[in-house]
Amino acid sequence: MAAWWIQRVFFVAAGVAAGGLMTLAAAVAFSSPQQLSPASARAPAPPDFPLAWVPTLNIVTARDGAPLAYRLYPGQEGRIVVLIHGSTGTSYDVHDEAETLRRAGATVYSLDLRGHGGSGTRNGDVSYVGQLDDDLKDFLQATGLQGPGTHLTLAGFSVGGGFALRIASGPNRDLFDSYLALTPFIPRDTALSPSSGNAWVAIAKPRILALRTLEWLGLPWFQDLVVARYARPCQPDARCSPAYTYRMRMSLHVDGTWPEAAARINRPTTIVALPDDEVSPAHPRARKMATANPQVVIMAVDGVQHFALVQDARGQKVVTDAWRAIAGD
Repeated sequence: MAAWWIQRVFFVAAGVAAGGLMTLAAAVAFSSPQQLSPASARAPAPPDFPLAWVPTLNIVTARDGAPLAYRLYPGQEGRIVVLIHGSTGTSYDVHDEAETLRRAGATVYSLDLRGHGGSGTRNGDVSYVGQLDDDLKDFLQATGLQGPGTHLTLAGFSVGGGFALRIASGPNRDLFDSYLALTPFIPRDTALSPSSGNAWVAIAKPRILALRTLEWLGLPWFQDLVVARYARPCQPDARCSPAYTYRMRMSLHVDGTWPEAAARINRPTTIVALPDDEVSPAHPRARKMATANPQVVIMAVDGVQHFALVQDARGQKVVTDAWRAIAGD
């Protein structure tokens, strides 16, 4: 009788395990982010600057030989900002903000993240989770930006702001003297989007959760699959990266939970939070980060929407004021 019960438990456990594996496999194979209508995203058209206005791309080389592209806006010596663009874009899209910071006195290095613009070799993708962190170290070394008498700020817009917080709270947090996160993407879960109703980005939540499970099991498989699509009407090219793989998305956000990340920040960090942000409503979570760590300061600005922060005069003044305060100018 005992043997019969042991056999029965074994078959039930095997059935549960098989069912779980089938569910996992189905999520990986068939959960794909939907296509969004650009008209529903409530985002303005991408900027269209005359090429004569925008500095040409410079190239340095990452440790794997891939190109890392950036635009240089010369300003005051010793006051340096490394500027990171938002989702789908490139350094071209934040030209206005880079030029505004330059006029305020900063020397700006506006970087194309790998998988965007002139950086990397695959649109919307990296080779492993965390490669963007390594690229940033390689970029600083290649350009020789660190040194005595230099104040170095990492500033990022939107998803770039989330990446700035990733660096500020991660093992490379001592690379910069200060951090500036401009209306950063701060989801409730560091891998997932705010809500299914978000009109700017659609994600494949079942696929992300399945790939995270595989990673937890020590099986980092299928991480080149697309898990996020953005409502930007473009094809993958040097100006646009409309879809992100799992390993790209995970490389843009903090490790662990936001409370854990906030506790690790050890450099002055300013988050420009917009209560009226129509794309990335991170204001309440940003306040919790500030409460958890005195190094984090929240600059809440009413009446400014997401893209206006880097595209209109009032938003740009907010950013330059925040940079001047954090850089000690």
